[in-house]
Amino acid sequence: MLRQKETEEAIKKHITYSTLGPTEINMATFWKIFKTIVLFFGCAVLGVYYSMTGPLLPDLKIMVNADYEEIARVVSAMNAPFLLSTLMGGLISDSYRRYVGLILFIAQLIAVIGLVFTPWCRVLWLLGIMFFLQGAGVGPFTSGGNAWIVWLWGADSDAPVHSFHFGWGLGAFLAPQLTKPFVSETFTWRNETQNNSIIKITNSSEDDGNNTLTYTTEGYPLYPYSIMACVAFVYSLLYLMLYFQERNEFMNNETKQMEMDQKDASDKENNTTREDQIVHERSDKLMHRIKQALSPSSCGRGETSFGIQMSILVFTYHFLIVAGERSWGQYLYSYSKESNLGFTSADSSDLHSAFWLCFLIGRGVATLISKWCPPNIMVTGELFALLACSIVLVSFPKSVLVLWIASCAFGFFIAPLFPGGISIYNQYMDVTAMVLALSQGGAAFGSMLWNWITGKTAHRIFYRFAHMIEDIKF
Repeated sequence: MLRQKETEEAIKKHITYSTLGPTEINMATFWKIFKTIVLFFGCAVLGVYYSMTGPLLPDLKIMVNADYEEIARVVSAMNAPFLLSTLMGGLISDSYRRYVGLILFIAQLIAVIGLVFTPWCRVLWLLGIMFFLQGAGVGPFTSGGNAWIVWLWGADSDAPVHSFHFGWGLGAFLAPQLTKPFVSETFTWRNETQNNSIIKITNSSEDDGNNTLTYTTEGYPLYPYSIMACVAFVYSLLYLMLYFQERNEFMNNETKQMEMDQKDASDKENNTTREDQIVHERSDKLMHRIKQALSPSSCGRGETSFGIQMSILVFTYHFLIVAGERSWGQYLYSYSKESNLGFTSADSSDLHSAFWLCFLIGRGVATLISKWCPPNIMVTGELFALLACSIVLVSFPKSVLVLWIASCAFGFFIAPLFPGGISIYNQYMDVTAMVLALSQGGAAFGSMLWNWITGKTAHRIFYRFAHMIEDIKF
């Protein structure tokens, strides 16, 4: 009888190694690792098409005939649907865990639509709609994907969570290199004509005061957006495959549970009664899951006030951290190229890639260190290092060397803060999809606000804006 009760509990939990044979255990481990790898590269794909907006920003600005203040409002339009879709994705993922793969598939398709039509927009409001679709597609992945990793690994999720976010850094590092051959280039030279010949140059301007000419080549944002739309669509099919795999697994477990229920019943009448009871139980469980997902006590381990306090801290923490990461990542290319520091488009792309490479290394190092170093100590040290970077950047705003060094340091130290925060509050509260959605919501709101402030400031003063913004935040 004791063994039978243990078996029943194992089936209700869907996967328990105490009741699985060696082959089943190996398959369960295989799917666990495979899903983690898929989510890792899915985060990398997301990192590419989300981060390539930064290097393409000057070309998008020219494409819709806007200034940085106007284009900043459009880029911020990506974060409002990101915020809403993250919260909705967290709620749906918590209520229907076995449908997470399907949710990610649908979300990716929405993002693909935005990617396909972005380079064809010639008016500002239409470009805003395409960014809106991209943000709506990214949101469910951040909440559902994070939650999926935590559900897969449970208490051992620290390293997998860091690895998952490591994928974002990989994608963000590749984004400037993907766009590098397709961005516009601006050439400036002195007009030292010594004869009467006249050279006609398109897309050029002449400054009679200092006798110089500038010429801007044409950018081709169509190609990087088309490439990433194809990659994102193909990758979305993997999420659909994982959905069907989990669906089959769930149905097999349901069949086993029904067989055990029928075996325990003494006659057909009892069987019928039991089947009706199961239907009612499922309906009650669904409503209970929805109420539980929305209740602060579900993450506060039964304490509502503690859950509310922790939720506020989670939102505020990610609001500030991601605000710095996203605004710097979006405008570093434009700042280095247009602030008279002598950067060419290739130099700006390399600087942008260097920032994301150090971001990637920071995620990787944090993944290794997180096994031995408490996350509280890691996050505190990283915050002080970021403050030091901000002070150095403000003190030497026109130094190319300082910009390179501080940008790399900034990327290295800011990278572990997001997964580090998850590891910290995982010690004090139950991390549900709604908690992760709340963290992503704070990130989206911070990114939306600071992207707009940074763009507005960039339109006014392009020399010191980035350093001042980062210093204010940290």
